[in-house]
Amino acid sequence: MNFSKIELLKANWIRLVREIKFSRAVTFNFGTTLLPETAASKIEEFCKRIEDKAFGRNWYKRKNGRLTVVAFMEHVDSNTHYHGYVRGGSKVRIALKRHGDRMWKKLAPRGQLDYGPILHRERMITISRKKCASLVGPTTYAYTLDREGFFIAPSRRKLVWKS
Repeated sequence: MNFSKIELLKANWIRLVREIKFSRAVTFNFGTTLLPETAASKIEEFCKRIEDKAFGRNWYKRKNGRLTVVAFMEHVDSNTHYHGYVRGGSKVRIALKRHGDRMWKKLAPRGQLDYGPILHRERMITISRKKCASLVGPTTYAYTLDREGFFIAPSRRKLVWKS
């Protein structure tokens, strides 16, 4: 990817992050080294479980208040973990607070989930902008299952649109 395409990606990333209005920062720590594909599948399962707790049966049919996560992998070769941002309605926030740690421990027994408010929005945008060039790489994860939802598949290096 050439420089101008990376700069365009970064500019559009800033626009996307501002439009999504993430409210929480999250770190998914696995406590071990994992392949990006394995790590992403655990995060996706976690997201589905949180939405199930938040909305109950047929959670995937909900239109509003759904969970959106974008995260970037760090330390692929040692302590694999993802830093990211979360947006969701009040039911999702309550489910994360009440059940997040326990659910994450079931999926990553040696891992840890850190979850808290974004205190400095512009700083968050700046940090994520630096990492956004990896959006085309194997270590970025995005989750939402809205009608126009997407999942950035780490093994495929492209956006996969879910219907």
